[in-house]
Amino acid sequence: MPNFLSLWPMFLAFALIALIGFFLIRKPAVMELEIVNSGTAGNGHDNGELTIAIWNLGYAGLGADSDFIADGGQMTRVPSQQSAQNNLDGILNQVEALNVDVSLLQEVSGASYLNRGVDLKAGLSDRFGTSWFGYIPEIEPELIPRFIRPRLGKAIISDGLPEQAYSHDLPGDGGRILGVIERHYSAQVIIRNNPTGGDWAIINIHLSAFDEGGQARYRQLEAVFELGRSLEAEGYNVVMGGDWNLRLADTNFAHTTEDKDLFWIHDFPEELLPQGWQIVIDPQIPTVRTNERPYQAGENYTTVIDGFIISSGVEVASVDGVSLDFRHADHQPVVARFRARQ
Repeated sequence: MPNFLSLWPMFLAFALIALIGFFLIRKPAVMELEIVNSGTAGNGHDNGELTIAIWNLGYAGLGADSDFIADGGQMTRVPSQQSAQNNLDGILNQVEALNVDVSLLQEVSGASYLNRGVDLKAGLSDRFGTSWFGYIPEIEPELIPRFIRPRLGKAIISDGLPEQAYSHDLPGDGGRILGVIERHYSAQVIIRNNPTGGDWAIINIHLSAFDEGGQARYRQLEAVFELGRSLEAEGYNVVMGGDWNLRLADTNFAHTTEDKDLFWIHDFPEELLPQGWQIVIDPQIPTVRTNERPYQAGENYTTVIDGFIISSGVEVASVDGVSLDFRHADHQPVVARFRARQ
């Protein structure tokens, strides 16, 4: 009969190693700004206006033929590699066709399990090789094997070279993906010259989506506005854009989605909006669809959660949602043109 007491040191060592490994996996990689392309372009347009696009790209894995398990669907990743490649090609072509000064992009992924090895980040880098391209990872746990490691972050592509670029930490949401992996939240900031006075502070954001009651989103929003007010006080014209994961308009697009699949929908708390600041959206074009099923017009719930928020010194020349029938991602782009108030 084995002497189990003599084996306890081995069991203890194994448990200790497992515990250390578990917490190392939970700890995210260092989330630092990466300059993917340093850019060879000049300082962009020199007419005092700035055209900016926002788009959550869904890691090239959430085209119209996908649903997603976290949203009430069945799939854990894109249906096929060809589907992911089609999403990638469509995304690259569309971002190029938008022809803007600055693109604020969310859910930019490297090759991973979720998108069957199709590298969206590398595709963007290759297509926009002459532009400045800065990337901040949000999810990339170092100790998970690379072939299954989730790799996700935010990116800014700018036709002009920023004077500054940095990441500003935001509060976390207290959640863990699959109960293990922590997501890092930050605001990605670039400063660009404005020849007519008052340089631009452009902020790329992506708030939490699945926090209980939207409370983490509201805390993150307060932190974003604190950052924005401080930049405005320094004399910058502030433009924030991205995926707020908060309903920015009272929309009523046709759908058959059940209430249980709308658990993550919360309205933007307008009482938190700084005085004189403005929400900028196109309420006629939905920017997001639910993922409880592959996309069918009139069936999936759609609304507007992607848009801009601008400081009091900025005025809107135009804003347009871009309808793509959610072919390449579960979000759609929004393009706006801004100028500084004189």
